[in-house]
Amino acid sequence: MSRHSDYLSAAFWAVLGVGITVASWRLDRLETLAINPWSVPGLTPGVVGVLMILLALALGLQTRHRPPDAAGPPGPAAGPQGAPEAGAEKPAGDVRRTLAAGTLCVLFAGLLLGRGLPFALLASTFVFLFTTAFSWP
Repeated sequence: MSRHSDYLSAAFWAVLGVGITVASWRLDRLETLAINPWSVPGLTPGVVGVLMILLALALGLQTRHRPPDAAGPPGPAAGPQGAPEAGAEKPAGDVRRTLAAGTLCVLFAGLLLGRGLPFALLASTFVFLFTTAFSWP
């Protein structure tokens, strides 16, 4: 990826993190119901939003300190100059992996959870399958 696209990605994630943080801050605190402060609605999204902002800033700083001609670390199929060698993996492989990850996530969260099977069994099977599927090149 180029420096420009890294800066755009960092800006996108920072704006999204700010939006999530602001939206979670505006949620009702439910003080009238004597809700425990650690279970206030919006606490988890607020923490996630703040973490997104921090990681976006880290991406921006990392990009700023990278030399202008460096496009990132060379991949496993890259040559000595970072240029792809002949026969390097095509972007279609990335699309297949993305679709496989999406399919596993939808099967787990969308179809299997809440159908009566024990969560521990489903979660451990999902983690095993996901790790196994993406451990191989």
